[in-house]
Amino acid sequence: MNNMSADNGMRELSKQRILDASEKLSSLGYVKSRSQFGGYGLCCEETMFALVSDGELYLRSNKKLEPYFKREEMERFVYEKRGAPVPMEYYRVNDVLWENDGELLLLAEGALSGAKEDKKQDRVKRDNRLKDLPNLTISIERLLWRAGIRDAESLKECGAIIAYLKLLEVNSSLDTRVLFALAGAIEGYHVATLNDVQKSELIELWKKHADIQLN
Repeated sequence: MNNMSADNGMRELSKQRILDASEKLSSLGYVKSRSQFGGYGLCCEETMFALVSDGELYLRSNKKLEPYFKREEMERFVYEKRGAPVPMEYYRVNDVLWENDGELLLLAEGALSGAKEDKKQDRVKRDNRLKDLPNLTISIERLLWRAGIRDAESLKECGAIIAYLKLLEVNSSLDTRVLFALAGAIEGYHVATLNDVQKSELIELWKKHADIQLN
């Protein structure tokens, strides 16, 4: 019963902190909350930039803000996941900062801006997946990762021949069908459209590069 009362008390403190934070940060736009990490995530324009847990406000960190957070010795949020502590990229707003509306707003703006940029970069990475190119399966994607080629842009910069040579270092049993698949993937067409002349040219180029490496 005591634990339940304590939980209810913390929940009420968190709700009040959300209301107060939304008012202080209203110039960012409409701030809404959602359940997250055992507390409440604060979002603006569908982007989470802060967290409220046990009545405390935490701001999302990024490369620009982290030095400030660490210099000010702000407490890092730790999430209990299956009984194990997991440090998260959120830092507690202390009493001094909470009372400084201008500084708090400035940091919140930085947290939101960084969160938006991270979200954008994550979207680019998803859109740049190797397996989404023609001919490339998840198995080939994993082999390319092992060879140090992590995304579609890197594959295009590398080229089919060099990429194939790198794959052979990872798995020497791969045949030239993988070479043809890589060439088609880079150019954006299905491997079946490659004619015999194009295949012969690819094999010849591969052998030349392989000879150069050996010599």
